[in-house]
This record gives sequence, C-alpha cells and structure tokens, in this order.
Amino acid sequence: EVFAGEISANKDGYKKNAETQLLPTYRLEVPVAMAVATVPAPGWEVFAGDNLPSWVGNRGFTEVLAQNGATLPAGEALFAIMALVVTLAHACAHGRRHFVVWISALVSGTANDLFFMVLPFVDNFYHAQCTVMLTPRLPLYIPLAYICFMYVGTVSAWRLRLSALPTAAATGLASAVFYAAYDLAGAKFLWWTWHDTDAAIAERWLGVPIGSTMWTLVHCACFSLVIHWAAGLGEPPTVTAQKAGGVAPPLSIFGFVKTVAAAAVVTTPMMMVAMGPFQLHQTVLGFDGSTGPLPFTIEQMPGRPDRVAIALVIITLLTVLEVGMFVERPAARTALAWLQPHRGYDTFLLVGILAHFAFFITVMATGQPELVVSTGVHQEYGKCHVEGRDLSNFPRFEFLCAEDFDEDFEFGCKVATTDGRGLAVVRPPGFPDPQGDGAIGGLPLWYTVCGREHTHYEVYVAAEVGLAFVGALLYHWMLRGQPTTLPSDKVKRQ
Repeated sequence: EVFAGEISANKDGYKKNAETQLLPTYRLEVPVAMAVATVPAPGWEVFAGDNLPSWVGNRGFTEVLAQNGATLPAGEALFAIMALVVTLAHACAHGRRHFVVWISALVSGTANDLFFMVLPFVDNFYHAQCTVMLTPRLPLYIPLAYICFMYVGTVSAWRLRLSALPTAAATGLASAVFYAAYDLAGAKFLWWTWHDTDAAIAERWLGVPIGSTMWTLVHCACFSLVIHWAAGLGEPPTVTAQKAGGVAPPLSIFGFVKTVAAAAVVTTPMMMVAMGPFQLHQTVLGFDGSTGPLPFTIEQMPGRPDRVAIALVIITLLTVLEVGMFVERPAARTALAWLQPHRGYDTFLLVGILAHFAFFITVMATGQPELVVSTGVHQEYGKCHVEGRDLSNFPRFEFLCAEDFDEDFEFGCKVATTDGRGLAVVRPPGFPDPQGDGAIGGLPLWYTVCGREHTHYEVYVAAEVGLAFVGALLYHWMLRGQPTTLPSDKVKRQ
C-alpha cells in the first residue's frame, strides 16, 4: 500500500484519487530493464466503485446464467458433482491411500493456481466471474476441477500395477486427455481469458495454449511421483502383512499429513524443473569472449512451450509407460499388493468420466459462444506495444491493446444491448469508445469482453469427440480392463 495524493495505476496514465486514504496499487513503475513490474492481483476493495458492486464475489446462479449462458454454471455443477460425489465416494470406498490423493489434489492444485496467478511475470490467465468466487481471481469450482482431473488420472493409473515412473507416465497422459476436453470448451466459451502475448501460452491448438496441455502432462506426472514416494506406495508388504494375505498396513496419520504437505510444496517446483529439458532447443547461447567460468553466456532461457516440446513430452511418457508395461510389470505386482480395487466403485468412477466427456461434447455442439458476455478480471488494458519480459526473459506486451490483439473475444459486445438481457458493458479506461454505445467506465483490469461465433464449428466438435473417444478407451482399459482380486469382507481397503 502507498499513501499519495494521486497514484498511477497503470503506465497508460489511468489515475485514482487517494487524497486521504490508503489504496493498494497493482502496478508500480520501477527503474529496471523490464520497465514495468506487476504486483500481485488486488483485493476486492480495488474492484468496488461507482459502477461496480461493493461485493462482486458471489453473483448467484441467475446472474451467471444471464451473462455466460448455461455453459459456465452447468460446468460448475459438473465439477461439483464429480468432485464431491463421484470421486469422493470412490476415495472413501478405497481407504486412506485413495483419500490422500483426493485431499492432495485439492491442496496442491489450489496452491499451484494461486502461485502462478500472483507471480508478476507469469500471471497470464484470468478466470471468469462465477457463481461463487473465493477471490477476485479464483472461482470455487477451480479447486474442484483440480480434484477431478488429478484424482481420476492418478488412481486409474494405479490399476495398471506398475512402479513409480510408468505409473506417473500413465497418470500424466490420462489426466491430460481428461483436462483437454475442458480446456478446449472453456477457452471458447470464455470461462477464462488468456494473456494475449505471453510466450508461455503463445502457441496454441484450437485456441488452447500448447503450454497448458504440456503443463497438465508434466504436472500430473510429477504429482503421481510425489504421492508414490511420500505415501510409500512402492514399499513391499511387511512379513506380518504377508502372513495376513499380502496386504500392506494402512497409511498412518503422519504419513497422510506428510503426503499432503509434500504434494503441496514439491509438485509445482518439480513440474517447473521437469518442463525445462523438453524446451532446451529454445536456448540461445552467446559467445562474446566471456572470461567467466563458461566460455559462453545464456542469452535466452527455455520457456516457450511449442510443438516440438509437447511432442517430446508425449513420446517420453509413452516410452516410459511401454517399458513399464512390458518390462517392470511382474515385479511391480508384488510391490502394489495393498491395492484392492472395488469393481463397483471403479465402474461408478468410469461412468462419471464418460459423463464428463459427454458434457463437453454437448457444450461445444450446442453452445453459442457469441452470446457470452464476460465482465470481470482480464489482462490489464492500456497503451499498445509496451514491452515487458516474462520469467524466462521472453518479450511480451504488458497491456491488452484494442487495436492489436489475437484472442477469441471482442470488445464490441453488441449482443449485450440487443438480446433483452439488459447487461451493462464496462469499458476499460482509455478505450476508444464509439459514440453513444451506453458503456460505463471500468478499471484497467475489470471490463467486458464478448465471445465470438464459431468459425470452424465442425473442427471444434470433432476435437471434443476425438478426445472423448481416446479418453473412453484409455479409462476403460485402466479401470475395467485390468485383472483384479476383490477383497473379502474381512479385509479393510487401504
């Protein structure tokens, strides 16, 4: 917080009077090479003003439906049911080792989202305002979504009864397919918006950043490894356990807490390190006669996920999985003697997964993205072509420019005044407003964008169907296609 007569809220000159009050700023001018450093996202008080409600956190179903159509509130409901009914029931039915995955996915997933949301040079995604918001940037359904795609991939891969590395590879692949269906529809229907020029999300497939898909593959694989090692999943049964039928003892309370803490603290840094080698081809070295310990300098660090990088990730995971399937599998069966899947609950989980894919096919096939009106937090609007640098020193433009952007939304929002919903259009300061459009003034971070009509409808629907087909085969193979021995009523699930 700073105290001043006037403070500059962005580089474009937008100012907020602060004559006798302390106000949080969210952009500070600093004399460094990057010119502009972004401070973590502001609190609710910054978004309150003459044209905004004092509390915008919980809008209610009706208001979300009016702005975003049926797709967003229906998606919130889907993830609530999947997380709080389907996956929770499955975890409880199978004991502490499954339940620790459920809790760890919630804790570590939420921590990951918040971590990248507040980092000044990574902050590159902006969730829509949903029925319930935990912060101005974090909807309630996001932690539930983390539970869904991290839990289903992890425990489904366990059914293959492999050791740590191939299990992690299977987890990454399975979770990525599950998440991609959501990622594709969510971006198209403005469940979130992306930074327009950030290098980490610059290359895309059907509007989905390659970096987002690559992140899912690597993050979930790392999560699986952390769970495996922290919870001791690969430890063979003790002599006592072998005499009792080969079942390992239950996960202790200490082991449970240790596993959750390890997942929360280790998964994201481990993912960041693991993604580096797949992007080494982007490294630029400079040979300028340096007298340092190395005869060269690193002029450009990796950090721009591209087609080569994601191809290397997928090939690596498939190779590791194949090795596990055909080389390690016999030994791994003994190491995972504690795993006793319940066929009924596995089928219940599979039905939920299939419903997930069916939902996003329906959204893409029947939804109308051109009717979506998203008023909320987006990339900061401001002066065009003000260059900054991201965490890997790649250049990006600091502000969204109305005259020069390449995203699947628009500022026009004519539908807001013509379809009878009576939705107000909020313009960011400095926006070149057309005369008489009735828009009201907002903030550089809080304004209205609207969806665009499909231009390749058949391709988007085909992509959702393709993901559903691959996902159905993969999860059926893991959950229903593996041999298992059902436990007796006297054996407690571990």
